[in-house]
Amino acid sequence: MYNPTAKASTVCGRRKVQRSFNHTEMSEQERNIFNKALNKYGITSQKMMCIEECAELTNALAKLARGRVSQMDIITELADVSIMVDQMAIFFGEELFIKERERKMKRLEERLLKCETIIH
Repeated sequence: MYNPTAKASTVCGRRKVQRSFNHTEMSEQERNIFNKALNKYGITSQKMMCIEECAELTNALAKLARGRVSQMDIITELADVSIMVDQMAIFFGEELFIKERERKMKRLEERLLKCETIIH
């Protein structure tokens, strides 16, 4: 779990904070709700909503840098984006999305290991 008071160090010129995040697959109940939303509002509407939610998160993160929003505001926007991303994954192909996310996570891990090797 992220600890905002954790001691940061620099690795490869970037700030590093120890944290973990466990993104679990969506439950059947969530999948049913997302499918109902896609059926009720339609994919065109939900794609636009996804764009809007991403923009709101972007805006909130920019405001956070200036001290104009709270951490809870960011959490709220992250939850909204996550809900919309899950709906997009269902529509465009959940299995493909999961595989691509795993591939990207592996690539990130390899980059981090390579970076640590260079430093040490």
